[in-house]
Amino acid sequence: PGVAEESEHRIEKWVADKLLLRPQLGSLRKRRTKFWFEGQLFELDTFRDALSGLVLLEIELPSLETKVRLPPYVSIEAEVTEDRRYSNAALARTQAIPTRSVGA
Repeated sequence: PGVAEESEHRIEKWVADKLLLRPQLGSLRKRRTKFWFEGQLFELDTFRDALSGLVLLEIELPSLETKVRLPPYVSIEAEVTEDRRYSNAALARTQAIPTRSVGA
């Protein structure tokens, strides 16, 4: 797995309202389900609307050396951490599920 750096900030409602008026940013709808497995917090994002069918699983790790322990009922189709097409910004802008080449 790779590393994806994120920056999250609380903003005031008026700032959010102003940002939502900028159509070039796009928007997306997803349902986030958080669950714990063997002391690790996972976030399962199930996308809606144009991105329906896309499901991404995220995990925050304290270091790169931390071994990910996946639940036995989870199978990974593709590692997309370093694929910028799967960032929320790109998904909101394109409104399309990125295509994966065979063997990728």
